[in-house]
Amino acid sequence: MGYGKGTFIISSYTAPVVKYRSSRMNHFMKAMMARIYWMSLRGWLDPLFDLYFWSTTPPTPAAEKPAEPPHDRLAA
Repeated sequence: MGYGKGTFIISSYTAPVVKYRSSRMNHFMKAMMARIYWMSLRGWLDPLFDLYFWSTTPPTPAAEKPAEPPHDRLAA
């Protein structure tokens, strides 16, 4: 696209292609998604994922779920 602009194209097997107008915000969102993707592959976001999955687990008996979030990885 160039000039710091990006666009999105959305489609599926059942719907026609929807093309969005190019904008700097779309370019920024694509760049941030790429950066977050590579950070997650390197393991840098694991403490954040651990906290998210700990806080969103369905209710279980008290003996199975830890009473505290996983602080050991958050401190690193």
